[in-house]
Amino acid sequence: GGKAPVSAGADFHHGLLGLVTRRTSRFFDSIRPMFRYTFWPALALLTACSNPSANESTPTVESKDQAGTTRAKLVLVIVLDQMPSSAILRYASYLPKDGALRRAIEGGMYHERVRYGYAGTNTAPGHASIFTGEMPAVHGIDSNDLYSYEVGARIRIVDDQKSAVFGVEGAFASPFRLLKPTVGDTLRKLDPKSKVVSVSLKARAAVLSGGSNPNFVTWYDHRLPGFTTSTRYAESMPKWLSDWNAANPVSQRTGLWEAADPETYEKLLGSDEVKGESDWYGLGITFPHNTKDTEKPEKTFVATPQSVDYLLDMTRELASRYELGKDEHTDLLCLSVSSTDYVGHSFSTHSWEYMDILLKADKALGVLVDELGKDTELAVVITSDHGGSPLPETIIARGLPGGRMGGQEIVSELEALADKELGEGDWIQTFIQPYLYLSKSALSSEKKPELEALIQRYATENERIEGIYPPVLARSWKAEPGSIRQAVTNTVSASRVALYVVPAQGYVASSSCDDDGTGHGTPWLEDREVPLLAFGTGVTAVHNRKVLPQNRVASTIASLLGIDWHMPAKALPGCPGQD
Repeated sequence: GGKAPVSAGADFHHGLLGLVTRRTSRFFDSIRPMFRYTFWPALALLTACSNPSANESTPTVESKDQAGTTRAKLVLVIVLDQMPSSAILRYASYLPKDGALRRAIEGGMYHERVRYGYAGTNTAPGHASIFTGEMPAVHGIDSNDLYSYEVGARIRIVDDQKSAVFGVEGAFASPFRLLKPTVGDTLRKLDPKSKVVSVSLKARAAVLSGGSNPNFVTWYDHRLPGFTTSTRYAESMPKWLSDWNAANPVSQRTGLWEAADPETYEKLLGSDEVKGESDWYGLGITFPHNTKDTEKPEKTFVATPQSVDYLLDMTRELASRYELGKDEHTDLLCLSVSSTDYVGHSFSTHSWEYMDILLKADKALGVLVDELGKDTELAVVITSDHGGSPLPETIIARGLPGGRMGGQEIVSELEALADKELGEGDWIQTFIQPYLYLSKSALSSEKKPELEALIQRYATENERIEGIYPPVLARSWKAEPGSIRQAVTNTVSASRVALYVVPAQGYVASSSCDDDGTGHGTPWLEDREVPLLAFGTGVTAVHNRKVLPQNRVASTIASLLGIDWHMPAKALPGCPGQD
């Protein structure tokens, strides 16, 4: 079963058109995102010219009803953090036969390429978009972190400075910036007896998936270490949660991580040691890895398969404690698997480590699904919040343009340039991907228009940068369907005063990747295209290779929940009532 292996070399194919026109058609060619080098396997390249806003699928297997017309009593939405479409295509033949992904590919709904319609492809915007069906410019979650002029520091997008996180001093978490209802919010409004529970290793993933009216939200914090929540969800730390942490100490989960199949990994991907990989707090860049040998075992733990098992054990506890799927009121369980993202950042999705953790996570998810589906009608949806870029060093080794954008370096260069042309002053505050923040004094300066013009000229002359756009300009391209400029507009929320930064193709812009590792958060297709898979109650078997808009995912979840959804976007083919 599964697809024939796709060569790793095919993943690094680049469209010649993009290489020829990179500097001459900056942002003005609506077809360019289709043709610029995209690191796609050969199979995906066959459909690279598909219309990103198409509303109809091209089934490649005959549709058949997988589970009759019975409605699910529990819908489990699994978000595998940083899972580009290309990763599934690359590793499809190697997925465990009893895993959740293989089950969907071979007998459920599999849409190979759903494309995010915005440029800021990061974790928080991704989760908010999955569950609201809106773009960041509308739902308000347009980055992971932001600079708060009031606090005078970088803070999390879910930090409201009020909802204190239990056990972690100075931490706060709530969905207060989320402006639109999630499918879970709608479910609870229509049927208050339905339950919505959300869990992740990341606070932003759990909080934004859960929406504004969940029954419970919990996430892991390495500073505790253990699972926690905030005063937004409970008056005090729940005793059962403290007891669970005590009975499941992280110290007993840290330790050795060995590769399951080195021979296969080497055959498919090449060497385990690749230039540019990150030695995250001493985790190492080759197998075996041992979190006990790192500077921060409780933190590096999240980048190992052991953290997946830990997360799924908490998921089991939540399903049991809240009796999910045990009555006639349909429940929603939101599960975000963050470990793949931590591994993707350190090693890239083309690495031994990523392949190993993806296969192990899939197998563990298969076990969880079997357990949850024993006593209830279960539907499972699997997708991702964003894709992921190859290591810049790998791109360069292939003879292609690429590198590291160096956020702090750009801040320093712009500050020096502004001092020279506009006079000595405090001009640039910081860069927090994907935004460049001016200083508070620059925001109110009469020279602000000159400063913004200077910044745009700097970007035009810098090969690492596609563009840096003032917020008014960045919000002005709504009427350019399919273009990358429209993707930028779909990202920038109305409240933004910072400038939007688009790195050049092949350049990593994450502030944590100035020296090694890789990231995402760009408008290029390797970051924007992810799969959507589903199986179980109410799901029909459909395999589609055509590009479809990601805003249909929320409608798909709503359809499986059996609720009327306010969004005009249709549920994806394979859902009840969809051909």
